[in-house]
Amino acid sequence: MSAPATCYSIEVSYLLLFCAAVLAEIASVVIVGGWLGWWTLAALAGAFALGLVVLSGRGLAIVTDVTGAIRAGSSPTTPIVDGALIAVAGLLLLTPGFASDLVALALLVPPVRGRVRDRLIAAVRGRLAVHGVVTGRRPGPGAGDVIDVDATEVPPPSRPRLSE
Repeated sequence: MSAPATCYSIEVSYLLLFCAAVLAEIASVVIVGGWLGWWTLAALAGAFALGLVVLSGRGLAIVTDVTGAIRAGSSPTTPIVDGALIAVAGLLLLTPGFASDLVALALLVPPVRGRVRDRLIAAVRGRLAVHGVVTGRRPGPGAGDVIDVDATEVPPPSRPRLSE
């Protein structure tokens, strides 16, 4: 009986978080509108245009970064998460309001995005580890672990030949 109560409390938490975000966006527009007057609309339009610029070509850039990482022999996790965070920043810039624009601009700064990316990857790996999913390489006795296997050579099957 406690599982449904937990689910409802999580849904209520998300609802409250959404309402707080909407109120923060409205409040930010009202506050900036008091400072800038009608220039607030220009600032909102500029943020929207910047969001379009950030999002344009993002899919191709992610694919290019991921294939480059795979060709280099490294994990594609970092370029995937970086690309996703930049896409989220672009979507936040499209959202009318200045609170989301501040978060988006912070995500576009590489050192900030790097810290968010590292924390996000660590959180996901931690959650996967709790459920028994192994990510990355398990630490072993050394970098040059040897797997010794006995092999048996099997000759190829003979093919019937057509007589001429």
